[in-house]
Amino acid sequence: TLTVTADALSKVYGDIDPTLTYGVSGFKSTDDASILTGALMRAIGESVAGGPYAIGQGSLATNANYTIDYIGADFAITPATLTARLTGAVSKVYDGTTTAPLHAGHYALAGVIGDDAVRLSAPSSGAYNNSDAGDDKTVSAAGLSIWGADAGNYVLASNSITGAVGTITPRPITVAAHDKSMLEGEVDPQLTYQMIAGEMVDGDALTGRLVRQPGAAAGAYSIQQGTLTADGNYMLTFVDGTLTIRPAPRIDRPFQGADVAAPYQGADTTGRVYFFSTVSNTPTIAKPDEASDEGDGLPDVRACGAPGVAETCRNRPHPGNMDLPPYVSYSAR
Repeated sequence: TLTVTADALSKVYGDIDPTLTYGVSGFKSTDDASILTGALMRAIGESVAGGPYAIGQGSLATNANYTIDYIGADFAITPATLTARLTGAVSKVYDGTTTAPLHAGHYALAGVIGDDAVRLSAPSSGAYNNSDAGDDKTVSAAGLSIWGADAGNYVLASNSITGAVGTITPRPITVAAHDKSMLEGEVDPQLTYQMIAGEMVDGDALTGRLVRQPGAAAGAYSIQQGTLTADGNYMLTFVDGTLTIRPAPRIDRPFQGADVAAPYQGADTTGRVYFFSTVSNTPTIAKPDEASDEGDGLPDVRACGAPGVAETCRNRPHPGNMDLPPYVSYSAR
């Protein structure tokens, strides 16, 4: 009697069966395995779940001098390995978070055999490596699994994946300068702005300040972006504003006093209004409440020109009147 013991064998799902092997004992004299013919055979089946499959004696036989005592074994089929990966572009506009929006088209599954019904059950979101805007960012996803009628024949190499497929684009915002106005000679107002399109993520802020075109004369001056900026997570569009400088107002009214001093004959260089004081006998800057004969106790300031002469002080400027708006001129009666 020959004792034939089958070897326990296995294969990966989808592979070709290996040759079924065995061990033999009990040969007499010089006999050896050459007196055996035929081959072992395993039970029919190709799924992982259907195993293990019994290895039978099959057609294995010997000559008439022996009988065979057969000891069987099992044949196992192990799952094939599938590899998941991220593909395509995973994109969003900067929102201050690392959440990466994913959908079925962002996943690819390699290793499926033929038309096997296997699908990847993947999460609808993953994570960027950081929240900043940029290209080729690393995106990761976890909690992957497979499903389908043939899913039992496979196993995922990993239930988490990463790939440099991420893009976070800068967030568009538009800022507009507020229009401002002032009188000649006044201190510039604070230059301010407002967000007119888009919004910033909580905790983010613009830095820097606006500037305006230089100039002090009456006219319109553009208010410009200056050093105002956002970081690389934003695409900033700036809309200029306008600073309007208005001429200092001039108020004309008849002089109400009596003796009018002669016009001052000093330098005519500044284009500003002046009055001649009969108190100090010197050119004096006059403000609206300093006209004489108003009974307010202020110095007696007389208008330029003599009575009956249609002449206003604005025609006789004095350098002492620079940068003191508003200027008042009086005409003689």
